[in-house]
Amino acid sequence: MTTEAPPRLTVAGLTVTHPSCDGRPASSTVNGVTFTLQRGEVLGLVGASGCGKSTILHALAGLSGPGTAVTADRLELDGIDLRSLDRGGWVNVRRAHLGLIPQQPMTALTPAVGVGRQLDWYLGPDAVIRHADQLGHMGLDCVVERPHDLPGRFSGGQLQRLLIALNTLGTPRSLLLADEPTSTLDVTVQSTILERLHALRNESDISMVIVSHDLAVVAHTADRVGVIHEGSLVELAPVAQLFEDPAHPTTRALVAAVPRRPKPQSPPTASRPTESRPTTVERPTTTEPHRAPHTASPTGDVPAATAPLLVLDRIYHYYGSPPTRRGSIRTGPATVSNGVRQVVRAVDEVSLTVHDGDAVALVGESGSGKSTLARVVVGALVPTAGTVSLAGTVMATNRTLDQCRAIQLVPQNVRGALNPRRRVGHALRQAQRIHAVGSDRADRDRRSRAILEMVHVTPERLEHRPFELSGGELARIVLARALLVEPQVLILDEPTASLDSNVKASVLEMLDEVRRDLGLALVIITHELATARALSQRVLVLHDGQVVETGPTSTVLSTPGHDHTRSLLASELTT
Repeated sequence: MTTEAPPRLTVAGLTVTHPSCDGRPASSTVNGVTFTLQRGEVLGLVGASGCGKSTILHALAGLSGPGTAVTADRLELDGIDLRSLDRGGWVNVRRAHLGLIPQQPMTALTPAVGVGRQLDWYLGPDAVIRHADQLGHMGLDCVVERPHDLPGRFSGGQLQRLLIALNTLGTPRSLLLADEPTSTLDVTVQSTILERLHALRNESDISMVIVSHDLAVVAHTADRVGVIHEGSLVELAPVAQLFEDPAHPTTRALVAAVPRRPKPQSPPTASRPTESRPTTVERPTTTEPHRAPHTASPTGDVPAATAPLLVLDRIYHYYGSPPTRRGSIRTGPATVSNGVRQVVRAVDEVSLTVHDGDAVALVGESGSGKSTLARVVVGALVPTAGTVSLAGTVMATNRTLDQCRAIQLVPQNVRGALNPRRRVGHALRQAQRIHAVGSDRADRDRRSRAILEMVHVTPERLEHRPFELSGGELARIVLARALLVEPQVLILDEPTASLDSNVKASVLEMLDEVRRDLGLALVIITHELATARALSQRVLVLHDGQVVETGPTSTVLSTPGHDHTRSLLASELTT
């Protein structure tokens, strides 16, 4: 007679209560969650933003914030009672038994230390050399080539892959906790990473708890799925059963909101150029029926329908330059060999024309130059060559306040976008004060509450600090801050990467409504093809800093003409 092996992880009655703040009562964000995890099993946790998914992971890893109370009837990993651990005990458990992939890759690494040295900390000396082949397979050739570069020199997707490498290379742990492990990854790299996690489970019998807003990732990775709603586990079922026959209303809403890939269209009769990079991206000759009319200028004149709002003319941005003296180590994101610096071409001759009310998507793999191009547009980076023009005026290095207000960026790293010591309300009022929006504090507070409701955040969040909010809530608050200053062009860098499916659908609908009603132009930087389909009229596909294909979104993402676009579509996951 054989006995069943004990669970690797046992969680019974897990409750997490945050301390009171500024006179507000203590609040429980996790209420009596119970589940077990077998050896080699993968459990997916899904739910709306702010429901407590990440809080559960932090509690399991012993990383809850100061003053946070974590209680449970049972909390055991490999027979270790996690409730009895002190700080040193948690350090030993994380070192030997437990790995954590955090949600925000840009704030998870030490910013002042090269990535190669940080790999050595976790994986032992000469980690980059020993694991060069595996790093390359994970799309981290940039780390192999530039191990001395600081984390700030890499894209969010590259840093996400680096964190996954830190937790999956070398000696595997028995439990891996992954908080949105693919949220910043393009579809091709996402497929590679999921294959890596699957192979790791088969090789080492590792167990995993994966938190994700992307139900397609959960469907292709997990054995069972738990649905969290307002801190409680409301449904737990095998993955096939949960997607085919969801029992709880929250689960049904999440599944119903998942975007579906449209059926391929018939190939167009006229061929479109794809291999050669266009000098100028042409505007479609047809206009959408719901396109907002051009608004009058402050002088009362109505601009011509063909006058562009934003023009990028042959933009180049290279990182790195010849070293000032032989033997210098590094002054930028480039490899130095025998005194010769290898220049990184982040953006290589990209042109774009955007009109009032346009919605243009830039898609491509991590490191393809999308975010660098966005920083050039908003003036955070000076292009190596080329010009950025707004309403016919070439913008100089030092932009006027009106020009800064006209082009607003919603950054990818939302946790680094707000002052952690200030309340959300202060951040929204400060943005309005800087750009001379609103008459007084009462008016700015009123406008702040209205914009938060528009992006589905309760006005009570104005009194909270950023660390008290979920990643999805922060993403919507940063978006609200940009909308408050009434820009003409909104640059959205991965606007839906941290949003769950039902909130994502409502935010996309809201953005499209704002675009049509206000004539607001959107430039959407995204690795999520579903977001590009839902929000954009045109799409540019970037690869190694160059535009390899452009055209109407419905055409490019259904009948692609370039091999790289076809590769992106082939790697897209669906439920």
